[in-house]
Amino acid sequence: MFVDVVNNRVGIGSTAPTADLEVSIAGGQADIDAISWSTSAAAGGALSLSHSNHATQLNYAAVDAADVLGQILFKGSDSNSLEIGAAIKATAAETFVDGAEFGSYLSFHTVDIGTAVLDERMRIFDAGEVAIGYTGEGRVYIRPEALNDTSISFHAYHDAGGWKHYGASHVAKIASAATGLSFSVAGTAADAAAITWIDAMTIGSTGKIGIGTTAPATFLHVNAAGAGLRLEEDTDNDYIQLDMVQGGRARLGTSDARVLTIQEDGGNVGIGHSGADEMLHLQSATTLKPVLQLENATDDATSAELKFVNGQGGGAAGVAGHDTGRITFTGNMSNGSALKYAEVYSEIVDPHATTGKDGKIGFKLNCLDTDTEVMTIKASGNDASGLVGIGTTNPKCGLQVGAYGGLISNIATQTNLTGNVYYESDWKHINTGVANMIEMTGGSLTVFTAVSAAADATATWLNRFKVFAGGNVAIGAVTPVSFTPCLEIRGTNPALCLSVDATHFYNTVVDSGNNRTSIMYDDSTDLVWYTAVNSGGTSPTERMKLTSAGVLTVNGAGVGISDWTVTSTNLLPDSGSSQDIGSTGAKVANVHTVNLYLGDANLDNTDRTLGNEVDGTKGSWTIQEGDENLFVLNRISGKKYKMSLIEA
Repeated sequence: MFVDVVNNRVGIGSTAPTADLEVSIAGGQADIDAISWSTSAAAGGALSLSHSNHATQLNYAAVDAADVLGQILFKGSDSNSLEIGAAIKATAAETFVDGAEFGSYLSFHTVDIGTAVLDERMRIFDAGEVAIGYTGEGRVYIRPEALNDTSISFHAYHDAGGWKHYGASHVAKIASAATGLSFSVAGTAADAAAITWIDAMTIGSTGKIGIGTTAPATFLHVNAAGAGLRLEEDTDNDYIQLDMVQGGRARLGTSDARVLTIQEDGGNVGIGHSGADEMLHLQSATTLKPVLQLENATDDATSAELKFVNGQGGGAAGVAGHDTGRITFTGNMSNGSALKYAEVYSEIVDPHATTGKDGKIGFKLNCLDTDTEVMTIKASGNDASGLVGIGTTNPKCGLQVGAYGGLISNIATQTNLTGNVYYESDWKHINTGVANMIEMTGGSLTVFTAVSAAADATATWLNRFKVFAGGNVAIGAVTPVSFTPCLEIRGTNPALCLSVDATHFYNTVVDSGNNRTSIMYDDSTDLVWYTAVNSGGTSPTERMKLTSAGVLTVNGAGVGISDWTVTSTNLLPDSGSSQDIGSTGAKVANVHTVNLYLGDANLDNTDRTLGNEVDGTKGSWTIQEGDENLFVLNRISGKKYKMSLIEA
């Protein structure tokens, strides 16, 4: 140890000390130990660095604020001298007052790489605040426990008046309190201006995170005028964003402007629409959009499903007439106002859990501003079929058109078209009145009618018309004649009638083989028969007429024949009638007969009893043919004469 009495210095391991006390070790580490050997808890080793504000020893003058009380310097050789690289300083924060006021702070200093300037890096203030980067940008300030919280601030400090700016810059604060951890920010301000903190984020004591609120109600609670949550991909900046829109609407958008909005009132959801007025509202300004697609991606027999449920308030009994689902179709009118043009709905018909379980589907159209159900599909009472009504809401058959029409299809191997009847266990009338049916089976078509009966009464069918598979047509007949093809009209008074009014009609028979037509025409007074060859191009010719006076005209010749009596074997003129066969101008070519009876021309001979006038007074002759001779008999005398015939 060397004592420099000239300079009042002590050197340990050095004979030329440069400080008041220098410990110098060659080739080793210099240590200074202050060891206390004591049982007192407070009697530890101490290194005391002191400062009195006076130049004379043992003169205790009070230090002033900013006076350094003591410092520890950390030096290193720069190859020429020992230079300071770091330091710890204790500095008075106020003027010391005897026994009362000793406010001080502790600062830590370092030298930046590439420089020789010692800068303050951290300060522990008199009240316990900790500032990191005290004299430079990017400051961190820690408030003490004495202020009932622990806070770390950036670009701010705290004094008795509150938080202050270090400079014109944004500031931030992290504070820990009994309620959790809060993150606050503030805008720019001049030096030392008071800071108005904005609570940016709070992590509550239960782990809930609040952004813009200090009392988060959920595990993530965002509260702001433009509250939103965005997830963004950093390559091409595509994102999805959840916003809270003024008015209580939640909006989920994407970078290509696709938007889903959830309304506050009732929870309505809008896709492409920001003000949904229904629970789900899809809107698009793109042609052919919006499209709602339900897709099942599994490789099986199942498919996607759109389900409508009437929960009846959560389990109450179903009621007949209650809707189970409804689809409406709306468009604008010429004045731009919206109008429902069509609707499809489903309804409960019979909710009975054992005997019922029947439903229906209705189709409605707006007909002249009236919501009209135009088609109905309902249960039939058979689990294998349903009933369809067009123009009626209460169909009773497979397909019913209107209130009285009906159609039954695929009954066994036939198809039936009906009017005013339906099929259950038997054919029933829909309403009171006549009924009709067209039956198609086995290649044949049959038309039936049924007389008027009460609703639900069994119909009694009458076969009126049938077209057979081979082409035959029967009217009033179950089986026609064997000619093919043919049209047979069978009945008590069969006729094929063509009429122009109630009193003028035609009965027609067509012989297609000879292309001839026979027509009977009633002109209200006479009955006329016509025939025509090639009737399609030739007017018919009158062949016979029976007048209302009883005159029969044949071939239009005007020969009057009256008072005829027709028996099973004879055509006889009535008593007092005398008629000719042929005339002088138109003779009969041949007369073929068994016997030829000749009577006189006296009209008073009205008896004309053939061959029985032997006792009469008037002559009467009969020409009689024998095997080889011709005889003349006098019917009055009874004599018979053989005629002598000479061969020509």
